[in-house]
Amino acid sequence: MIEGWKKITFTQHYPKTDLFRYKAMSYLLVPEKGEINRFVMWCSRNNITFYICSTSLGSLQMMESFFTRLYPCRTDTVSDPLADKLSIKYNVVMKIRRKAKTFYYPTLVQNLSMIAASTQDAEIGNEVILMNKNDKGYAMVNRIHVAKGNADTRKLVAQIRNIYKTAKIEAKIKVKMIGNEKPVLLRRKFNADPSHLMNFIRITEDERLI
Repeated sequence: MIEGWKKITFTQHYPKTDLFRYKAMSYLLVPEKGEINRFVMWCSRNNITFYICSTSLGSLQMMESFFTRLYPCRTDTVSDPLADKLSIKYNVVMKIRRKAKTFYYPTLVQNLSMIAASTQDAEIGNEVILMNKNDKGYAMVNRIHVAKGNADTRKLVAQIRNIYKTAKIEAKIKVKMIGNEKPVLLRRKFNADPSHLMNFIRITEDERLI
């Protein structure tokens, strides 16, 4: 399966997310039927880098349109940024009720991005994978990458688990964290409203953005 990758580069500091525009354009994030989209936020102590990817050129162009219309940024073609990363992977399967009302829980993404900022030599990757199987909605898996290095990976994983436990309580999102690199089957039940993605796919307001 051929995938195209783009790096998001910002032209202004502290880009803000307009939630009304996000909701109106969120359909652009959902891949075409049978395709897969990916969004990656890679965080270190000094930098946060964002990438988008798709198995379809049309879906990738829609993702580019979403981000360049919502944020002051451009996209540049890059090779797979995860290819040379030695990391421990944890898959998080999250379920939102099909008829759930639109909600906004910015704490999840913000807390994930801050772990690396407060830990020496830590690198954390937050990857969101979207699949459109039948044009009736989308399935989502959240994959966390904890880079192998000098940082205490056990401590980092414990912090990540606590973040998701808090999200499960405060945002009432059904969360199941699966162990190290276990395969995940995307569920047959799909989320219908793409505006829910504002809780998982978003640019954080952070001075480390590059």
